[in-house]
Parts: sequence; structure tokens; C-alpha cells
Amino acid sequence: MSGSFKPTITVTAETNSPSVDIRVFRRSDDNLTPLDHLLDASLPYKYPFTPETADNYMLTFGTEDAKECRLYLRTQVVANIPPSKCTLYEIEYIGDNSYVLAWSPSHDVESDTLLYCIKELSNPLKCMETCDGLENWTVDNFTILPEGHDGSPCFYSGGGNDRYSTLTAVAPVLIESGDELTFWKKYSTEECWDYAYVEVSTDGGIFDVLESYTGENTAWTKSTIDLSDYYGRSVYFRFRFRSDFVYSGNGFYIADIYPAVCFEEWKTIPDIVDTTFQVFHAADCNYYYMVKAADAEGSESGWSNFQHIILPYSDSPGRLNPFFTAHPKTGHRPLQVQFTDISIPHEPILSWAWDVDGDGLTDIDERHPRWTYEDPGIYSVSLTVDSDVLSETQRFIDYIHVFDGESALMIQGDNCYVSCPASPDLKLTEVFTIEAWIKPADRGAFQPSGYTKLIDNYCCALCVVGSDPVFNDDSILLRLHHADHSISYTTTPAQSVHPDSWQHVAATYVGSTCEVTVYIDGIEQSLYQAMSPAGPLADNGGHGLMIGNGTGDSSNFFGLIDEVRVWEVGRTGAEIRENMDASLCGYESGLVGYWPMNEGSGETVADHSVCGNNGSVVNAAWREGIGLSPAPVDLDGDGIVNTEDNCPGKPNPGQEDSDTDGFGDRCDNCVEIENPNQADVDEDDIGNACDTCTDSDGDGFGDPGYGASTCEEDNCPDVFNPDQGHIERGNVNCKGGVDILDALAVVNHIINADVLSGAACERADCNDDGAIDVLDVIGIVNMILGHGSCVP
Repeated sequence: MSGSFKPTITVTAETNSPSVDIRVFRRSDDNLTPLDHLLDASLPYKYPFTPETADNYMLTFGTEDAKECRLYLRTQVVANIPPSKCTLYEIEYIGDNSYVLAWSPSHDVESDTLLYCIKELSNPLKCMETCDGLENWTVDNFTILPEGHDGSPCFYSGGGNDRYSTLTAVAPVLIESGDELTFWKKYSTEECWDYAYVEVSTDGGIFDVLESYTGENTAWTKSTIDLSDYYGRSVYFRFRFRSDFVYSGNGFYIADIYPAVCFEEWKTIPDIVDTTFQVFHAADCNYYYMVKAADAEGSESGWSNFQHIILPYSDSPGRLNPFFTAHPKTGHRPLQVQFTDISIPHEPILSWAWDVDGDGLTDIDERHPRWTYEDPGIYSVSLTVDSDVLSETQRFIDYIHVFDGESALMIQGDNCYVSCPASPDLKLTEVFTIEAWIKPADRGAFQPSGYTKLIDNYCCALCVVGSDPVFNDDSILLRLHHADHSISYTTTPAQSVHPDSWQHVAATYVGSTCEVTVYIDGIEQSLYQAMSPAGPLADNGGHGLMIGNGTGDSSNFFGLIDEVRVWEVGRTGAEIRENMDASLCGYESGLVGYWPMNEGSGETVADHSVCGNNGSVVNAAWREGIGLSPAPVDLDGDGIVNTEDNCPGKPNPGQEDSDTDGFGDRCDNCVEIENPNQADVDEDDIGNACDTCTDSDGDGFGDPGYGASTCEEDNCPDVFNPDQGHIERGNVNCKGGVDILDALAVVNHIINADVLSGAACERADCNDDGAIDVLDVIGIVNMILGHGSCVP
């Protein structure tokens, strides 16, 4: 690209601030070259500069009463900002070898004119990748160099500072018995800070690290990696390079990769205006698609994700092409999963046989079955389809994950994290405690900076250190940004963190004493401080909370995270040990964030604290979590669990009970008089024992028979009757006139013995003979028929 970009640094201060000394340096090859000086400049002061090439610059400024501050910035020469990447949606097959591609619209800040280009790849084959082109790979910053290993081309990550490059196979390759991953490589990185990775994935989303490299290896050498764990499975390979912001090497070079997927044919479909495109095919095979956008200035986005569709092979009669999907693939037992057959056969399929639990036996013979997993576990699933002459099977390994109430999130990859919104509850400036259960991946997966971030709110980050020249290897690191602009680093002893094992980690900080305490599995650790804490934390600038990654940079954790807790108090070792093995109820004093991560599926993790800062899950996978004891239930949050609380519905921390009836004063409907059953017939929240007017119908006249009543007795206590008008005999329920419901009420009283009482009894004695019997029923019926009398 060509052109110029003229950044301007603006320094401002409050009114009447002292003048400022500003210096600008060019940072190159570990040297600082002064570019200009300005003394006693009035604020605001602007310093413009136009670099000829991309460089790092450093601006320092200081005042009479403040420490010197340094601002590092990177300038770059650019022509224009490219359009954003599209997202290609799942392909819709509409029959007759025709299907529709659809994708999200791209956005471009400089142009409203966008055209789209589709790349179509077909008929994938296992091959040796000789680096003749990029059509078999999804590329981010990788390029091809014409002179590589043995004079042939090679893939090159690029070098330089702050570089992130990936080369990901478009299609999976089937690993057969005896297959090994082989390739030639060389690399030049800053040892223990910049890394190159070789990774594998069974689903194209979550990648495991096979090998990692750091330091210098400037001669071409061959790597051979065992793939026996993946025999019989289709996998994606990815090569990745990452450097930090200074002192990087030349990067990562790769050549002659086997096994790779190559395509017999590929083509592009350019100049598409809409965000949908219908494709027609006469030839049947596997098709893979990607899309990219270009703006009016000719700048292009990167290629999108890819989508895959299988059409039957017309030149191979009888091909059945079994394939299926499942939803959901993770969750808690009992987990009901809907399986959908999406096979596209050349000839009719006559039967379907599903093995949904991986035991080799057929469980269902329907086409689109629904299955409920009652037991927790990891299940492989296979579908066998049969025609008159053929039988073919598709099998997915470790396809369904079923949990038993406990789940966790697996974090792997830069674009993988949980993001919680900015909130005053999560700023953490003076005192805090952060806790989590973690199961880190092996050290080879750690990022080039040497440490990865578990929990980060920009001014405070709890991290895991892998191999690092400054900090202790395999340790916990607490990184703090302080209000005086300094940064402190505190780590636990080397090898205090164990890869591939569950451990509980907790860190507390007290700003007034600059005291850091770190616990692993409840045991206080001896600490090493590379830079000592310096009081309260800086304001986090409106950043949210990130779990599994960084807020201002990408330094993601690799492994499982569960039971994340954030407190605005400094918890003691005894307090941490008391409940680290148990779930919380969420109302504990000082708790400002609690993510148990027990959803088991979906794109949201709920904050179970009273603050309610739910997190969004981005590209993380649900896996089995750490098993904890159930949380003690304390619905009112007064620190007393429900089973021991004399007032579980309202906070009553002192457990006051003035009348000693077992009901706390905060929820007792008769505080001074014992009312053990909390009887309240008129439901006015005043117990019968102390209600001066027990008035069930609320008309101001009291129910008969209650000793504490001081109001006039109601002539119809069950019906609102504020004027206490005369209710004639026979009108048992006091509603309207005498009707069949009154007769039924009397019948019910006779059959079920004394259902009616008080005034209702008096009215039910229609003939006034002192007894309620069948004659009264006859009398009421007589009134209903219009004879006007209760007397038969």
C-alpha cells in the first residue's frame, strides 16, 4: 500500500496546570532517537509527524508535580481501511443440485460501493502441500515465498513486531492408520516471547497444540508428529505465529506439508452485488465455499469462514454420502438431542441405523430421531444408511458431551473468551479478591508473552505463566495497573501450577497496604515481586471484564475455567478455604461477580451475584466442570442459610423472635403474641391472634367467632357486603338472589357434615325449624321456582 498517515499526539491538562516538558523519540532497533524537544509548552499541545515507514514512537511528558509518563504508539503507512470480513451462513440445499449461498454484509468506512467474490473449491483429495497456491487454506497474514525448502515455494508468516498470522486448512483430512504429520520448517523468534505453533482440530473451531517453537532455527529441518490419537478421524491443521510488540525475529517458514487436502478444481465467481447467490451444478462432489468483499478503491477484506456441502457423485453410482447434524451437542442430563439426517444420496436410502452412544450397537432406526441421554459422559455417534446394494457409515468421535449439573468453558485461541459488560461493580480499585478453578493446558500452548490471562478488567489481571525469562515458570501472576501509572507484577513459586490438573486459585489485594496474597488450593503462596505494588489501582477506563483473555490485548488462556468469583473485599485464607469446594448462593456479602458456568450450552454465562453482569461466550466450548458441593440456600442473603433461618424470606441477621413462636420478627405476622401457625384468615398480613378485626371479605365487618375481633360482626362474612343489608333465608352464599348454587351448598353441608357455619348456617335453615336437612333444600328449590316461600 502507498500513501501517508499523519498521526497527531494531543496532550491536555486541567485549567491552571503547570507547563509540560514534551519529548518525542523514534524507537528502532532498541535505540531511542530524539526527534524534537519542546520546553514549557502551554497546554493543550499538539505534536504532528509523518513517518516514511512503519515505526514505533515514544512520547514522554511530565509536569512539576507528576511523574514522567510514557506513551508508546505505532504509526503505519496505509492507503485506506479495507472492508470488514463477511460471515458465510450454512448453505441451503434446494434440490436438483441447486443451493443458495448467503453471507452477512460487509462494512466499509470509506465506501458504500461493495462487490463480493466467491471462491469455490471442489473434490478434496489427500496430498502433499507444495505451497504453489493458497486456495487450500484460510489465510490471515501468511504469504508464499518463491524460494523456500529445496528451492521450492514455502508458506511464510511474516515477521516484525506485534504479528499474528494463521494458516488454516479449508477442509479436514481423514487420518488413516500409519499417517504422520510431516513438514519442513525454519523460524526466527525472540526466545520465550514469540512463538510458532502447529495445531490440530476435530471440528475446525477448537484447536489443540501439537508442537510449539521459540528461539532460532534458521536451517530447514523436518518435523514428524505422531497422529495415532486421530486415526479414523477427520482433522483440520493450523500453523500459527505470534509476536509481541518489540524485538521480533523474521517469523515462521513452512513447506511440504503432508497429509494436506488439495482440491482438483477451484474457481472464483466475482462481481456479486447481493449477499446471496444461487449455485447450479451438473457435476456432483464435495464443494467448499468462501466469500470476500472489495470496495470502490480496490481494497479487499480477507476471506470469510468456509461452508461445505456434499452432492452425490453421479459418476460413482450407488454413493450414499451419509451425513447428519445434532442439536444441542452439549448440556446437562437428561439431555434431549435432535438428530437430523442430511445425507444426499445418489440412490434411495431404504433404512437408517443410529448408534448414538458409541457402543457399536444400533439404538434407533428412524431417519430423524430424538434421543435422551440419561447418563453423563462423552459419546461418539454414527449413522449407517442402506440402499438395496450398499451400506455406508458416517461416524463423529466425541460428538455429544453430557454433564451432571457441572460444566466449564474451554478457552483456546485468540478469539475465544467470555466478555462481561463494563460495570461500576467490576472496577476494583482499593480492595478485591479474585477466585477461579482452572485446568491449564500443557505449557506448549501458552502465548508468546509468557503469561496468559484468566481474568482481566484492564487494570487488574490474574494470569497463568508458562515458560518465561522474567517470571517463575508454571506460576500464578497478578498484574496490576496503579493510579500512579506504574505496573506491578507478583508471581507464585515456579511449578506451583500443574498443567492438565484442576486447581483453585485466588488472589487478594489491599491498596492501602500494597499487600498481595495468592492462594493455590487454599494454601498461601510465597511470592516474588518483579515490580512492587504501589497503592490503589487506576481507573479501568470503562473496560468490561474478560474471562479467558485480555481486555486490551489478546493473551488468551489455554484450558478450562470454572467457578469465577470477584469480591470487593479482601478475603482471608480461612474464608477462601471454607467455600472454595462449594457453590455459592450469590448473596454473600462483598460478592460482586459470580459465574458458576453451569449452563452447559449456549452463548451466555449468568452472573449469579446480585450485580447480574452476565457474560457473552465467544468461541469457547462447553466441557465437564469441577464438581462442587451444592450451595447452601440463603434466599434473603442475611448470611443464615434457609434451613437455620427463622425468617428465610426477609433478612433477619440477628434472628430476633420476640414472642418465641419460631418465626423471626421480620416475617412474623403477630410479633408480640404467639401465633405459631401464622394463621391469617383475612390475609391482611396481621395474624389472627393479634388482628383487631378479622375481616375475610374486607367489607369492614368482622368474622364471627374470633376473640380478638373488635369490629361489628359481619352478617355475611364470606361476601363483600359493606351496607350489611338483609340477606334472606335461603340465600346461603350471600350472592344475588336465591339460586341453584344455594341449594347445592345446603346439599354439600348435609352430605359432608357441617361445611357451613355461623350466619351461613342460619340462612341455610330455610324453614327455620332449627335443623338443616332435605326440607331446606326443597324450600330453596321452591323459591327458585317462584313460589316465594321456604315452606314446602
